[in-house]
Amino acid sequence: MLRLASRILGCHNDAEDIVQDCYEKFLLNTKKEQIQNNEAFLMTMVRNASLDFLRKRHFAFQTDEILNHHISHESPDKILELKESENKLDQLLNLLNEKHRTVYHLREIEEYELEEIAKILNISYDDVRTCLSRARKKIRELYNAYLNNERGTK
Repeated sequence: MLRLASRILGCHNDAEDIVQDCYEKFLLNTKKEQIQNNEAFLMTMVRNASLDFLRKRHFAFQTDEILNHHISHESPDKILELKESENKLDQLLNLLNEKHRTVYHLREIEEYELEEIAKILNISYDDVRTCLSRARKKIRELYNAYLNNERGTK
C-alpha cells in the first residue's frame, strides 16, 4: 500500500500519512464484517485517498529522488534524458483510465500476480488480463507517437 501511495503521490512522507490514515479508518470501521477482501478494500482506500490528496493539493509527480538514486553514476545528459523519459511515462499513465492505470501499476510496478490483482480490485482474472493488455498497448501507441513527433521536430 505504501508503494502504491508513494507512486501516486511521488512523496514518501505523504504516502506514509495516507496509509496510516487509511489503516486508522479501517480499524475504526464498524462494518468490517461486510468487507469480503480486506487487502482489496485497503488498497482501494489508499488509492482513493491518494488521488483525493492530489486533487486537493494539485500535487505533481516527483521522480527526482528515485532517478538520482538509480543513476547517480550517469552523465548529466543521460540523467536528463532518463528524467524526461520518466516524466513522459508518468504523463502517458495519466492518460489511461483509472482502472487500466491501477492494473498497470499493480502489475508492472508493484509486481503483483494477475490473480492477486483480481482479488485486490475485486474483478475477474480475464478482466485484469484485458485491462493490462489494453494499458500496455495504449502506452506503446502514445509513446511511439511521442517519439515520432520528437523526431519530426528535430
